[in-house]
Amino acid sequence: MGLREEKKQEQRRAILAVALELFRAQGFDATRVSDITDRLRISEGTFFNYFPSKGAVLDAAAVDLLDRATALLHRDVADHDRPALERLGELVVEFSANFAGDREFATQLALHTRLGLGREREQETHRVLADLFEEGQRRGEIRSDVRPRQLAELFMAAVLVTVSNWLLFPGDESPSDEDDVDESPLDEALLQAWVVFRDGSAATGSGPGKARPVAARSRRR
Repeated sequence: MGLREEKKQEQRRAILAVALELFRAQGFDATRVSDITDRLRISEGTFFNYFPSKGAVLDAAAVDLLDRATALLHRDVADHDRPALERLGELVVEFSANFAGDREFATQLALHTRLGLGREREQETHRVLADLFEEGQRRGEIRSDVRPRQLAELFMAAVLVTVSNWLLFPGDESPSDEDDVDESPLDEALLQAWVVFRDGSAATGSGPGKARPVAARSRRR
């Protein structure tokens, strides 16, 4: 990469960082492009050379988040020394950390971007997960009466729907106390969904007692 390209990448990162800082501080809708450019002391034309719109900045942040999640998936799936279900459990815990650190901002991503895997990314994720489930079936860890591709679909649905509901619906208001809102962490919600899925997909004799706890082990990394 040449010096000119490095400077362009540096400018893009600076715009992205300042824009996300302002979105967090004052909200996406309240932030104007001029707020971003004034902070950076650049022209609005320079901003639009890198991002066609304010929303494109959030799209870039969403892509970055999904890229990290994809890298995490490939790393854990490639670790053949441990049981498949254990690796999947750690994947759930670490994936939740991408969202749980800043709930309000993650909600902005969900509301203002096309926060989805994208067709190509979705197919790749599905393929890698299916390979992992197939490996678990060969090793006798995962029930063999369900196709690996279907197990991958169910796993993705459990994770994505849980994340979406956690972001968009923070809690259910109790009829007796409208201020009593469930603010449980995302990792708890995902782990509950994961335990139900894990126990339903494990082969007989390879239940939760066979695997090490996933939450504490992942957080030490």
